[in-house]
Amino acid sequence: MKASELLSTKYEFLIVGNSHVGGMYQREQALACELAKHGYRVKFIEEIPSLAANIRRIIRKIFLKYSIDEDNNNQVISENLDILQPPSVPTIYRNSMIPFVDRMIFRKWFKKKFNEQDWSKTIMIITFPYIWNGFINRQMAPAKVIITDYCDINEVSCKSNWALKRTIKGEELLKKDVALVTYSAFSMQNEIKTKYPNVESVCIPNATYNEFIKSITNKNLKKHKKRKNIGYIGSTDIRWFDENLLIEAIRSYPDCDFTLCAPLSKKLYSELKKYNNVAKLGFSRHIDIAKVLSDVDIGLIPFMQNRITNAVNPLKLYEYCAAGIPTVAMWTKELNHYKEYVYLAKDTDEFISLITLALSEESIEKYNKRKRFAEENTWEARVQILIEKLSYIVNKSDTLTNCTL
Repeated sequence: MKASELLSTKYEFLIVGNSHVGGMYQREQALACELAKHGYRVKFIEEIPSLAANIRRIIRKIFLKYSIDEDNNNQVISENLDILQPPSVPTIYRNSMIPFVDRMIFRKWFKKKFNEQDWSKTIMIITFPYIWNGFINRQMAPAKVIITDYCDINEVSCKSNWALKRTIKGEELLKKDVALVTYSAFSMQNEIKTKYPNVESVCIPNATYNEFIKSITNKNLKKHKKRKNIGYIGSTDIRWFDENLLIEAIRSYPDCDFTLCAPLSKKLYSELKKYNNVAKLGFSRHIDIAKVLSDVDIGLIPFMQNRITNAVNPLKLYEYCAAGIPTVAMWTKELNHYKEYVYLAKDTDEFISLITLALSEESIEKYNKRKRFAEENTWEARVQILIEKLSYIVNKSDTLTNCTL
């Protein structure tokens, strides 16, 4: 049954995101685009820009060539999708007292922007609980259904302990208002159940999308290559990305080329300059990553093993599988769910040895299996799960309302 047959397109979605559409392609952007494709009107509120963030963006653009270029348009255009950017707020540090002013500025903008919103037909998705602590509340946004979506644990989004405390307070407030909790990693289930014991929840893992899969040409299968190409795409945040592990891989395979489609810090860029076999592409538009993967033989996920990575469902896994290529990753609790599609290492030595195994792989059966996995795990399929759950919640709510009347 189509999504629109389960939940009428009279409903609109208001997604309060935690990202900028010009930056790295994020889960909430994918959900917004896919909901719009299904015929729903979607308003996507970008992360609230701060003075500090704007200054950092300018510094990166001038001095850090390979960092994220947030003027680079990652947006998938849809006639049903509106991208809204809040006004900049004066915060300099997230542990300052300025967020009080931030909240006043955002509330004023929000009320003005949605004064005529039909909240009885609005489904609201909150991607960062911080926003529910003084920025928005149920009185300001009396949506039909409020959802909170977790793609990471809170520590990833919080730059300081002060912000983390505010986020935890936001979670406490959300418990009173949220009707559905969605989360990306199976390993987060127990934590979600503990935080929201009396709220409906469902795991909606990350995914890829059909256009991305179709745009990969897989040139690596069409010719014998003298030098193999090892790729990495995604973030290089030192809280979860193991720079030393990547360097060790590069050093161990001088006869292979390495393609890094990732924003690079000044330190990491300087270190990589020592190696002639590394192509540093820096930040790239998401759709352009498909072209990169067309010529990559294996993909890497050089994660650290910690609390953050154990709760990460990596987008790059689906993108590597979309290309049909082997993936070598450090073992995490979450990636263990996908062990039939990825080579998992327990330590550095095993990680390096598994690269050799992956490079020697010539199995068309495994290639096709990974492609099928990507084709079965698209954002279209994920939105179908979301709509099915929402349909149940909306119908239950309507039934209770009618009984009361």
